[in-house]
Amino acid sequence: MNVEDLQVYQESFALSVSLYPITRNWKDFWLRDQVMRSSSSVCANLAEMSGHHTDEMYLHKLTICRGEAKEIIFWLKYCNAIGIPIPNELSDKADKVARMLYNLKESVGNQTDARRPSPGARR
Repeated sequence: MNVEDLQVYQESFALSVSLYPITRNWKDFWLRDQVMRSSSSVCANLAEMSGHHTDEMYLHKLTICRGEAKEIIFWLKYCNAIGIPIPNELSDKADKVARMLYNLKESVGNQTDARRPSPGARR
């Protein structure tokens, strides 16, 4: 699997790249670091996921990615609340990435469940 072909990877990568010029000159380094770490972590974890070969590891990495996406949403709301304007389209993109990760995780989970034998099945 080439992770860069996944739409969720492309969207999350674009979000992270779009946030960089906005955050690069912030005087609050801790806030800049939080925003950039959480946004780049989604892509990094998706890339790492592509190196694993079990559904359980895919699901684990997708869970981490979704958590990071939710963290991005939090930090963008926080920035807006304290007077650091974040363009609405970036907040919308963060929401979209979180939804896409949820859907991808559900899809992988459903495929995994379909391959498992039912509890009463003979082996």
